[in-house]
Amino acid sequence: MQLITIDQNLKCFHCGDECDARPVQFESKSFCCNGCQSIYEIIKESDLSEYYLLEIAPGFRRTIDDHKFGYLDNPKIGQKLLDFSSDNLEKITLSIPDIHCSSCVWLLENLRRLHQGVLSSRVNLSERELLVDFDPNALSLRQLVELLASIGYEPLINLEDRQQKSIKNSSRSLILKIAVAGFCFGNIMLLSFPEYLGLDFGLDKELATWFSGIMLLLSLPVLFYCASGYFVSAIQGIKQRYLNIDVPIVLGILALAGRSYYEILLGIGQGYLDSLAGLLFLLLIGRWFQNKTYSNLSFNRDFKSYFPLAVTRILNSTETSVLLDELEVGDIILIRNKELIPADSILLDQMAMIDYSFVSGESRAITRHKGDHIFAGGRQIGLKARYEIIKPASQSYLTQLWNHKAFKKTKYDPREYLINGISKYFTAVILVIAIVAAAYWWMVDPTKSVFVFTSILIVACPCALAMATPFTLGNVMRIYGKNMLYLKNAQVVDRMAGISMLIFDKTGTLTQPGSVLTCSTNLSESQAQLLGALTAQSSHPVSQDIQVYLKKFTKKNEDCELREYHEQFGLGISAIINGHLLKLGSAEYVGNKGALGYDGPYFSINGQLVGAFNRSNRFRAGLADLFEQLSKIFKLVLLSGDSDIDRPKLSNLFPSEESLHFGQKPLDKLEFVQKLQQSGEKIMMLGDGLNDAGALQKSDVGIAVSERPHQFTPASDGILHASAIPKLYSFIKLARWSQIIIILGFGLSFSYNLVGLSFAVSGNLTPLMAAILMPLSSISVVLFATASVKLTSTKLKLL
Repeated sequence: MQLITIDQNLKCFHCGDECDARPVQFESKSFCCNGCQSIYEIIKESDLSEYYLLEIAPGFRRTIDDHKFGYLDNPKIGQKLLDFSSDNLEKITLSIPDIHCSSCVWLLENLRRLHQGVLSSRVNLSERELLVDFDPNALSLRQLVELLASIGYEPLINLEDRQQKSIKNSSRSLILKIAVAGFCFGNIMLLSFPEYLGLDFGLDKELATWFSGIMLLLSLPVLFYCASGYFVSAIQGIKQRYLNIDVPIVLGILALAGRSYYEILLGIGQGYLDSLAGLLFLLLIGRWFQNKTYSNLSFNRDFKSYFPLAVTRILNSTETSVLLDELEVGDIILIRNKELIPADSILLDQMAMIDYSFVSGESRAITRHKGDHIFAGGRQIGLKARYEIIKPASQSYLTQLWNHKAFKKTKYDPREYLINGISKYFTAVILVIAIVAAAYWWMVDPTKSVFVFTSILIVACPCALAMATPFTLGNVMRIYGKNMLYLKNAQVVDRMAGISMLIFDKTGTLTQPGSVLTCSTNLSESQAQLLGALTAQSSHPVSQDIQVYLKKFTKKNEDCELREYHEQFGLGISAIINGHLLKLGSAEYVGNKGALGYDGPYFSINGQLVGAFNRSNRFRAGLADLFEQLSKIFKLVLLSGDSDIDRPKLSNLFPSEESLHFGQKPLDKLEFVQKLQQSGEKIMMLGDGLNDAGALQKSDVGIAVSERPHQFTPASDGILHASAIPKLYSFIKLARWSQIIIILGFGLSFSYNLVGLSFAVSGNLTPLMAAILMPLSSISVVLFATASVKLTSTKLKLL
């Protein structure tokens, strides 16, 4: 066999992942696995090689089995998924989380070249959705989904997505308001320009009156449509007996409109309608900037997002796919490797391995035996198994846990936000100044009293004050997004700035997927070849981990003669390879009583014990430096559903042994958070699984950690890519700095208000002065907020 020298930094031509010691070679290109090679061949044979020219290594690995999408053959399921159906045409909208670049868009919009049954396909990149029209006579729904999965773009199909297929997009209404305000602002400014400059272009009085009437008409949609959100918010605040920032804004809007309509209708001037339209235009842009979030991510998922749309039911020895909500007590279901157990049930086969890591936090799969009660939410590992349903999915332990009243997050009181705290004092001070000034002028010159009163409300309108917050927080969210922290809304930044304690989950949050393997002996290359051939026959995750581990010991691809392969579930595997009997499994299975003191599995060759493996969790890089920074400012706590096997390692990260809590069930975590909040702590919780969902919901800030943010994560205030965890300290520091920047922006706004108030109180505020001073203050605050956030982010190494 020829010895091949491998570049240690070799990348897969298709997906870009690093290749291991034995890459797949095809047409002088290297692939990390056979799946990537197969996708490359499909794309090339379909004359779609341009896919690889648009981006470097744009693809994904293919992970699909023959039974995965069998449920799509069920007509009832098709009816729930399809947007339109007829004899020759069906339409469907599919969520494709892996769409990420121009190559993805190009390939998916050329699906018709992969299969003639596809009539057309269109990509919505911002929502990561694919809209497909196909001919059901040439291509079934199942075949369409399998086609997408075969090229690495597996659709995400689950129960919640179908029940919430149409989600209202409020940003569309906001954009329309901005368009209306901008149109009206531009035209009003054009019509009022001669009047503001005191110019007379020979216009007769009748034409000037027409201009004023047009401006008045243009202002109506601005006042009654574009400003409607501010009126509603102000009224709601007054009903709840507090003055939010929208109250003084509404007072300013009413003063601008009222004073302008008074002057126009009496023919004594053209008022301040351009200032009214311009300020609302800028305010709405600020609100859009703050509300602009990550619409392609879901922050409000519940257990339904985790459950499959359908399962395999066995009836009279026949396997059929049925919708999850059609399962009844007593039904027998078949769960294959890596499939989810959707309801509480009883195991009917002799043994099964269940992975509860996402639900309970336990890092290792658990062996269950015939007759055991199996809770919903676990994943089947290894061989398929049969289960008898004892509770409908809607009444399972997981569902009841999620619906627990304590899991519902209390609505955050808007009075606690910084800007609303300042606004109540601002409103009171402005009203006092306006009333005192009006009373003074009533005694000195009654004709100026109303003029001065409205002038103060106009010039003191806190529009610049209101822009400091959205543009600061909007820029902070933009910086977070670049660093792979995606927040639900800008208010989360406000709450992040006030946290006093951080709580971490362990499994999946502080640890990486997979395990670190150590072996009790130094393996020879021949031993590694034999053991690798054995583990290659098994789909068990431990066998797969060992197979990856063994590749560093082998440099040759040698064909092995394998026969008499056996797998005894829960015990081990064995085979005769090149004439040698190999066994891998428990100590008893290979004939050893555990003398080596390793967790296992053990392995033997020809009846002689060779060695054993230990598996340990892999902790993420950079945690030591991160926790050293965090411990100087915050209280740190670990809440893990796993055992305390990693206590020694975690003790070096957390300040004390009392900070480490293991074996925590979901309700235990929730109650722990509640107790701390009652003592006055402001908590930020980081977790990755359903077992963290309650604590994430209840925390002041709940952050879901994910290797792939577009896949399933628990409901949260934000989603953090796992690789960005070392930046957590900088994220929180930026949130705290944002509050300082907002306060400085308030100071800048107040300085403009003082200048304007001096003219208004003295009765010298002219329309021209208002038209210059008010937009100038707003623009200055926007520029200050943007520049300050950028400078702070650079110092924190986030840019």
